[in-house]
Amino acid sequence: MQKKRYLGFTHAEVGAYLFSIWGLPEELINAILYHHTPSLSQDVTMTPLLPLHIANVIEHNMINYGNPHARREFDYVFLERFGLNNDVEGMIDECRQVCVEVGVNE
Repeated sequence: MQKKRYLGFTHAEVGAYLFSIWGLPEELINAILYHHTPSLSQDVTMTPLLPLHIANVIEHNMINYGNPHARREFDYVFLERFGLNNDVEGMIDECRQVCVEVGVNE
């Protein structure tokens, strides 16, 4: 994580900190904190972390920010907890198709 190397923290850590001082629920704090590394969480039930991780990967891989290093990979260890390993790969293409259909540019 380049941001952590240069700044000493990541946007996930800052977001989790802000959520905590604002008194938001622990499951939201954990979702923000672990959205790049969800297998480090203790989640074994459906929490906001699961859709946030999936959405983050889809968004990074659809937009890519003109930078191949911005791509994200699904955390398959985490997804396996929910039996989703075989379901997520097609989500990026499905999202692209929906964007085309509704006229949203990438």
